[in-house]
Amino acid sequence: MSSVIKRRQKANRFCFAAACFAGLVVAAAIYFSPEKIDFFWATAEIDTGGSARITEVIDYDFAYKPDKHGIYRDIPDLVESSIIEVSSPSAPDQYEMRGNERIRIGSPYQTVSGNHRYRIVYDLETLVSEDLTQTAWNGVGFWWNVPIQKAELNILSPFELLDPQCRYGSRWDSPKECEILEIQPGHLKVKLNQLDKEGVTITALFGDSLASAPEISGLPSAPNSGNDFGNLLFLAFVGLAATLFGVLMVVLILKYFGRDKVRSGGAVDAAFGAETETLIRRADVDELSDQIATSFTPPKEIDAYQGGILLTERVTEDHKTAWLLERAISGEIKITEDESKTVLIDQLPLRDSGVLKTMFGNREKITLGSFDSQFAEGWEKLEKELNSWQEESELWANYRTQWVRFLGWVVAVLGLVFIISLPIIFGSVAFYKVLISTFLYGAGLGMAYRYWELAVRNPQGTGLWIQVEGFRKFLHESEAKHVEAAADQGRLREYSAWAVALGESDQWNDAISQSGKIKENYVDDYIFVDQAFNNRHRMTSTLSRPKSSSNNDWDFGDFSSGGSFSGGGGGGGGSW
Repeated sequence: MSSVIKRRQKANRFCFAAACFAGLVVAAAIYFSPEKIDFFWATAEIDTGGSARITEVIDYDFAYKPDKHGIYRDIPDLVESSIIEVSSPSAPDQYEMRGNERIRIGSPYQTVSGNHRYRIVYDLETLVSEDLTQTAWNGVGFWWNVPIQKAELNILSPFELLDPQCRYGSRWDSPKECEILEIQPGHLKVKLNQLDKEGVTITALFGDSLASAPEISGLPSAPNSGNDFGNLLFLAFVGLAATLFGVLMVVLILKYFGRDKVRSGGAVDAAFGAETETLIRRADVDELSDQIATSFTPPKEIDAYQGGILLTERVTEDHKTAWLLERAISGEIKITEDESKTVLIDQLPLRDSGVLKTMFGNREKITLGSFDSQFAEGWEKLEKELNSWQEESELWANYRTQWVRFLGWVVAVLGLVFIISLPIIFGSVAFYKVLISTFLYGAGLGMAYRYWELAVRNPQGTGLWIQVEGFRKFLHESEAKHVEAAADQGRLREYSAWAVALGESDQWNDAISQSGKIKENYVDDYIFVDQAFNNRHRMTSTLSRPKSSSNNDWDFGDFSSGGSFSGGGGGGGGSW
């Protein structure tokens, strides 16, 4: 199977998956909208003895999940005796303690969906320092399994609250400041939107005592429970179908205008004929593939990496690796092993410029396996050179197609934005909105993933492509006797570089492994091939920067007004 056909199939699979995704997005937003907390409201009422009564109101949206029974709430430092009330006006509200900190609310015999309110009242002894000088409240913990759309936190204290601070953020990121409102002496309020596994902590120092602690009258308005399904599932299928139609229409157009130029006649004329002697026609690779016979030798006009680029019409890591192998074959570098590590040795250290000069610098060798900035810089430079070769090779009649890809991504993103922004949960959805948005999404994907179809090869490029594809078939179908014949002819290394460039390294390496003759009679060649095939992962390690080992698992208590006191609260929750 040709590389172009493989690439088409891969793109088709992706586009089909993306179309299914579009349908699922519509379905998820309409029929299975994600769980979330619409509103998290909590108040900490501190008494003069240092304990605090926490009242939480959680407006939980279960969406359309068919198997949910209720919610759970994880609260550090909670003991069962401190729980005052657990209630819900619309959902089962019996509860049980699981472990030392988990409250599980709901019934195993009843399921819930849509929006429901839960109210939890409990006491905590950890919000105030032992010397009664400060408070630190992790009002929203890190460990929520669902996003919180809106959050409001209130602290009510019988003392003045001095130097109040608010921080929020994820467990792994540096905290960010949040605005804190002082409603009246002893009353702090914080409002935040769109929290996704982000904690919120409020800290303050205690000042003078107040005549009386402030109060909050009433609870926030409760949400409406339940959802209207209507014809939403139908619209999800409309979205899927429209996406597929958009992909199909664009792909057919690109495929038609992307047919390669080829010399008329049979396969021999197409591959080796002279342009002046034959007529030129347009043909698709599907048609050309049927004409290609297995070739036992690669074309002489191009190198292995160039043949790989000709097949795939883009530069890949395999092509760059093949280029490096060909430098080893030509004697410019040497690939060897030292203490189980792959080493590249510069055989021409006096060179003034080029990719290898960038890779080696003033060094004589490079040890693969750990990040090397010079090697990575040279590798990047190599990609630019191979791209330049593709552009300047004159094997394509139309090479610059990136604008089609860019336009495709713009259209796909716009379509996806339209899909996501459909007001399908809070109101009715017009049929045409789903149809247009998903069609644009599909058409954009078709352009973004099949743009390369417009890279039309000229007759010379198509002829070389036929020769390269014929040799790829040989590599793919090779057995032990074929690699032995290549070794006898002194071409094992050359063919191995081609195998890497054409994506057939695994098949070619298997054929080598089947031959005992290669390892016994061609030791140097065998070592070369083994290094080329089996140490490519070390190349990746040499190119990749190591991840930072710093751990930003910050403690909200670190920025407490009074130093090391970390306060109480936090935790998280979800559904069950």
